[in-house]
Amino acid sequence: FHHRKGQPWETSVGIATLTTVTMALFLAGTAIIAAPGVAKADEAAARAFFKDKLFRFMTMGGAGGGFDSYMRIIAPFLEKRLGVKVLPQNEPGAGGLVAMNKLIRYPADGLAMVLIFGTTAINGELYGTAHDRYKVSDLEWLARVSANPKVVIFGPKTPFKTFADAIKAGGPLIWGGTGKTDGNTDWSAILSHAMGMKAKLVNGYKSGRTMVTALMRGETDAQIFTDDTSMRATKAGPIRGVVTLDRQRSPLFPDVPTIYEVAKPTPEQSWWLDWRANVTQMGRVLVAKKGIPADRLTLLRAALADIMKDPEFLAMAKKRRHSINPLSGDETAALVHKTINFIGGNRHGEIRQVVIDKFYKK
Repeated sequence: FHHRKGQPWETSVGIATLTTVTMALFLAGTAIIAAPGVAKADEAAARAFFKDKLFRFMTMGGAGGGFDSYMRIIAPFLEKRLGVKVLPQNEPGAGGLVAMNKLIRYPADGLAMVLIFGTTAINGELYGTAHDRYKVSDLEWLARVSANPKVVIFGPKTPFKTFADAIKAGGPLIWGGTGKTDGNTDWSAILSHAMGMKAKLVNGYKSGRTMVTALMRGETDAQIFTDDTSMRATKAGPIRGVVTLDRQRSPLFPDVPTIYEVAKPTPEQSWWLDWRANVTQMGRVLVAKKGIPADRLTLLRAALADIMKDPEFLAMAKKRRHSINPLSGDETAALVHKTINFIGGNRHGEIRQVVIDKFYKK
């Protein structure tokens, strides 16, 4: 992992420790993510292919949610650059796996992609889940759109005033989510584990909007969202941000302390928090099915890179309070590689037990 500002170097080094097997794979060039060289694309042929075609643009979550909003502001710019007709598709359910599994069923022709949390896209390798119909090696990384720190929000009926109160009491807190590995619920499990809190994780919600409704009704106590989604949630009613899950405060929640200010975590607690915060840096990513012809892939990646720096697009994103801090397809693939492979010792098993099993045992 890259060293995060404010993060002790010993923590960064600890996170980046490789097992002998992982190092061997890396040096042998047989890592999960490969970035083979591509010959100069025949741009004219690629543009001719895309012209007037139907382009399926899918995302996790329902209409009106944060991912839906990002998808719909990107879509018209993609139409303009590729000459395609974009069909936006909301595919809620299972923390994004419905969308990912549907992507894999489409041909690898460059006419389908998904906007999703990077953690959701890699959860099979990351958490050892068996219900995915794809592997990371089945995916082409097109771009990262944004990466935001996570913020814990409390609903009006939550019994604790602050997150420090919840830690002191040991919980229990009821968290909402769409699935065990949806990018928010796994954070809930890791945070509860790291801080030694009791927790109940309730999954099955279809979107961020339904999770906010549950929070307002008192069905759940707390929720983890990216800071921009958390900010929108606070506009829905008496919902408040209580802690930022990073070493630095969020610009959107300048008065909300970080978990390090609230809890003064031990080195072991910091390992869990720092590791998961680094995973968060994968952010919202655009992925496609691997096997797209090189000329089309090159053009698609170039179009997306161009959109992410378009002043009109950036103005529209700013108006909707969406942050845009992109990475190229190659940079995103490199970050994915590090996230999956740079966990040493028996940590894979520990992480899986916490996320998949610990808070679901009766």
